[in-house]
Amino acid sequence: MNSLEKFLKDYYESEDHLLDDTLLKEMVTVFDDINLEKQRKKLSSRMSLSKMEETINQDRNRFILLVSLANHYNLKNVFEVGTADGCQSFSFVKYFQYVGEGHIWTCDIEDTINKDFYNKERTRQKCTFIKSDSSIATNSVNEKIDLFFIDGDHRQGAVVSDIKNLKKHQSDDCIWVFDDYDERFGCYEELYYLENNHSFSRFERLKLKISENNHVLIMKGKF
Repeated sequence: MNSLEKFLKDYYESEDHLLDDTLLKEMVTVFDDINLEKQRKKLSSRMSLSKMEETINQDRNRFILLVSLANHYNLKNVFEVGTADGCQSFSFVKYFQYVGEGHIWTCDIEDTINKDFYNKERTRQKCTFIKSDSSIATNSVNEKIDLFFIDGDHRQGAVVSDIKNLKKHQSDDCIWVFDDYDERFGCYEELYYLENNHSFSRFERLKLKISENNHVLIMKGKF
């Protein structure tokens, strides 16, 4: 069992997912304030109430899992590709505020980040949003990055480009998380290659099912 597998085992066996109860509640509040009603409106016409709530809970748990990962490995600096409304970014902000250090840089080619959260002074101290792709956003970073979360362009080749753009900022023992590792996306083949090719045997690798239609690939190591 590698350290990622052990983390996952501990995560699922822990009632609080390895997080302080106060922090966990704050993260759930962030998700619910930003996403809950939006998700219910989107899903209500497609599934039963019980299935809808199950799907929302699975989505909520992804945010919790990534912060638990950062907490488990004591990761301080995060770079996210694909900000969207900023819910994942703000989850990390809550964690950084709780531990007293850390910062997230997050980029997106569209500016749809939730302004009510982002414009709070305490949030801006821990979060920098850059309206661009990773090729430009990388120039805004002046720290080594411990965790990269890649959830931007899903077309074939985009993930490789993000890695090339960002790898100069890797800390010595960083973690890469790639979202939407699923056949319906163009990035599937390159993520499959990263998971299965022997060239990356130096990495700890873990494919994780987040929900019925969503998997992530976690790689611990340095490109």
